[in-house]
Amino acid sequence: MKKIIFAFLLFPLIATAQKDTSFWFAAPDIVEFSQGTPHDKPILFRLTSFSAAAVVTISLPANQGFAPIVTTINANSTSTVDLSPWADQIENSLSNTVVNKGILIHSTAAITAYYEVVSTCNCNPELFALKGRSALGNEFIISSQKEWPIDTIRFPSARSAFNLAATENNTVITITPSQPLLNRPAGVPFVISLNRGQTFSNQGQYRDGASMLNGSIVTSNKPIAVTFTEDLLMSDGPCADLAGDQIIPTAIWGDEFVVIRGALTDKDKAVITAMTNNTSIYLNGSTTAAAVINRGQSYEYNLTAATLYLKSSNKVSVYHYTGINCEVGSAVIPKINCTGSQDVAITRSIDESAEVFIVTRQGNQGFFTVNGSAATISAADFLPVAGSGGAYVYCKKNMNSDMITGIATRFINSAGKFSLGFANGATPFSYSGCRYGYFSDFKSSSVSSSQMEICPLDSAQLTAFGGISYQWSPSVGLSSNNIANPKASPSITTDYKVIITTAEGCVDSSFVRVVVKNDCVPQAVPCNNWLSAPAQGALAQIGDLDVPGTHITVEAVFNRTAPYNGGPLYAGDLVSKHNFYTDVNYLLRPNSAEITTSNGYFVAEAPCEIELNKTYHVAMTYDGATLKFYRNGILLRQVPATGTLYQNNINTNIGLVDYPPAQTQFIGYINEVRIWNVVRTQVDIQAFMHTTLPYPTSQPGLLSYHSFNNLLNKQGNSLHNASLYGGASINNINPNCQFTTSGGSTNAFAGNDVSFCSNSPVSHNLSGSGTGTTYSWQPAALLNNSNIANPIATVSATTKFYLTVSGPAGCTSIDSVTVAVNPLPVVTSYNDTSFCSNTTLSLSASGAATYSWTPATAVSNPAIANPVYT
Repeated sequence: MKKIIFAFLLFPLIATAQKDTSFWFAAPDIVEFSQGTPHDKPILFRLTSFSAAAVVTISLPANQGFAPIVTTINANSTSTVDLSPWADQIENSLSNTVVNKGILIHSTAAITAYYEVVSTCNCNPELFALKGRSALGNEFIISSQKEWPIDTIRFPSARSAFNLAATENNTVITITPSQPLLNRPAGVPFVISLNRGQTFSNQGQYRDGASMLNGSIVTSNKPIAVTFTEDLLMSDGPCADLAGDQIIPTAIWGDEFVVIRGALTDKDKAVITAMTNNTSIYLNGSTTAAAVINRGQSYEYNLTAATLYLKSSNKVSVYHYTGINCEVGSAVIPKINCTGSQDVAITRSIDESAEVFIVTRQGNQGFFTVNGSAATISAADFLPVAGSGGAYVYCKKNMNSDMITGIATRFINSAGKFSLGFANGATPFSYSGCRYGYFSDFKSSSVSSSQMEICPLDSAQLTAFGGISYQWSPSVGLSSNNIANPKASPSITTDYKVIITTAEGCVDSSFVRVVVKNDCVPQAVPCNNWLSAPAQGALAQIGDLDVPGTHITVEAVFNRTAPYNGGPLYAGDLVSKHNFYTDVNYLLRPNSAEITTSNGYFVAEAPCEIELNKTYHVAMTYDGATLKFYRNGILLRQVPATGTLYQNNINTNIGLVDYPPAQTQFIGYINEVRIWNVVRTQVDIQAFMHTTLPYPTSQPGLLSYHSFNNLLNKQGNSLHNASLYGGASINNINPNCQFTTSGGSTNAFAGNDVSFCSNSPVSHNLSGSGTGTTYSWQPAALLNNSNIANPIATVSATTKFYLTVSGPAGCTSIDSVTVAVNPLPVVTSYNDTSFCSNTTLSLSASGAATYSWTPATAVSNPAIANPVYT
């Protein structure tokens, strides 16, 4: 059952931070200070709603035994969910092992979320800002400092670690560690496979500063989320503290950043990591590169000034270590251009030092309110960012008197966007740990996935968001280059770039790699790429595709959704190259196959019709001697036929004839249309009738192949790409895309369920019916005859019987009936008893569900187990 949690604090919110409706997270495992001492707990999710109330569900999609946690958050409120009771189910404590611990937060309305390790001693805390879709990607490079070690003297099991969570099934991940991991050498890539909700974790083998995991690369074929930690990291001093964050994919790295120094004793650190070779790093407005680094390399900058202004020639990430005294925390720094929020809410965890770090554009600094007050942060609190040429200003402010512990504090700027970091803890008197994170939006415009895989002549759905205009390049293979969501059908692996312009005039870019695989294997026919023919005149036309000679195969899958009139031949034209029966080159319908040859017109009609709202595969073949019709791989009818196929100058249509009478319009969904000039055997047809067709460009005899995620002929001949008419459309969801299991219906009915009360075997006369010719009941061992309509069943326990009614040439249907046998209750009551008049006696019985005492007038309640007799 679901766990329902109501825990919220009310405050007004109106806008956005890192808000989303879906968040993936892989929770780290943190060291206990001593055996049985839970200094790695509590662990919390802090969730904040906006103008709409939200029902938030926290689940482990790969762990069906985990009951989802549900919390309801009122509009403009925050909720804290304590996950400590389920720590063993969510923390990734096993290295080199695939486990079912990926966390998915789903909300009915936009929220923000972060994960916090509180620690009972407040000595090893950290917060992890969850970044929603900005956290998901196909390539990650870990950034970490290389000077400070893990405290291995006091805490021998503490390590640096990464945790990966898969968001889709069949996710293949390649990990190239820069340093030795547990049981994995440095520099040697290894591959793991995860399904949706599964996680994988590993740790650095060594724990000195030089052995941190900086430069380790993680790539995947589907979006994943990555968490990075350095447990009990020692900065400049005796302290040891947890540092970590949910990191971001390379697709949303940037080239301009501002870092604000915190209050570490000696210095902060900014680790700048390159995505591409020959990346130049420029600091504080200098035109001379401070460093030139290659892919996976980092430039580690010791920050002693108030700020660092950084630009780069290519995209980089910036990972910041800061804190208070010698207690350290770490966070990914958002790029300063094209990011930020106008509304951020954060919660102060502990009544110790609370510092905020704010960066915004010059001109915005006078428009802040904190919990509605304009006096808390004013323009006077801001200074120019050195080296930025006056473009940016920053504020570092102690908020001890302005932020109440446990209550969300709301920061708003009415003029423009800002980035906000927060550090909490480690006062000079307590020396507890430090929490640090950034809470503004990391990328307001991007792409949903940075890598996709397709088969040759297939299509990938590209999706960009956050802009008012989009420009994709190169244009080759794109359905459009100036919309948010074009279809990409490249012939070779192609890197597409999209330039996104936001409403504020910000221009940003993202990349999507579309990988064209030459080793495609058949996949189950998707439910979301069907041709829809909703009304009269709807069709897809693929040109004048003649099949000459005496060999042909035509296939299609379909779901007819509307009744038809005129008999079995009028269930609609699935694939038609004809106008009249006298000129049929080929015609495939749900209940028939038809051709015209030099010797006349021939039709193979199925002995049973289809049912509406069910999905079937049908095929027709002709070999010069016989015309055959198959449904779901079952040969339903074959007729003698001879002669060469009639040739015409009529377009091949999918859904309706070229010259359509109204009664032959197909209404419903069509997919996987294949036309061949060879005769496919029954085994050939059955092999791919429920899947996509592999290697379509090299299939012998294949003339056209259409699956309707696009209009391309996936066989490769572009002369037969499709065009749509009359309201037909592609990429539709077939609501009943599960294939039926028989060639057609024979209306099996196994009778109504019955029940008996008995402690011994009972006999019951089953009553089956149907429109077929043969009957088969299972389990046969409990019947006097399993092959008649009305056998006698003898059962000792509740049993479900299945009836299969079969008709000619494979037409079947199945129904079931349950014969329930319930044991008689065993009732225990008092022995005969004597008692004096004018007194009462308490009676008692047990072992039954209901009771009835007689005579009823002598007891207080005749329908309960223990009435009083008077």
